[in-house]
Amino acid sequence: MTDPAALTDKQWETLRAVHREPTATQEEIAATLDVTRATVSKRVNEIEGFDWTNRRAFVKRLFDEEPGDGPRIRNRSTREDQIHELESRISSLEERIGDGPARNDTAEWDPDLAHKIIHACLDAEYLSKEDELALLRRIL
Repeated sequence: MTDPAALTDKQWETLRAVHREPTATQEEIAATLDVTRATVSKRVNEIEGFDWTNRRAFVKRLFDEEPGDGPRIRNRSTREDQIHELESRISSLEERIGDGPARNDTAEWDPDLAHKIIHACLDAEYLSKEDELALLRRIL
């Protein structure tokens, strides 16, 4: 069995995600952690004794108490670990937000789609003039 003390913070983060969603694919785990599938693969492949096909049993042994095994490894996740993980996620989200286009950037609108939306608004009897103007301001 893997020595829990030998695992890196990133490996713990990945294993916690696998433990929460044991049937998830590497792609789904990657999306949860906001990393690439290759990153997830690299992290778990560097863990001695880890085999993706037997991941459920591996994380169960690592996180859940088995008879006679003593305290749960799950308690290793200290408040500092949780704060570090949240800070990492926030950083990643801030980078993604900073890289994306502004919400009202008209360059991202497809002209045909904008035309259809505007036409639908002007033909819709249930939209008030104020609703139409608000929607047009957001599009244009």
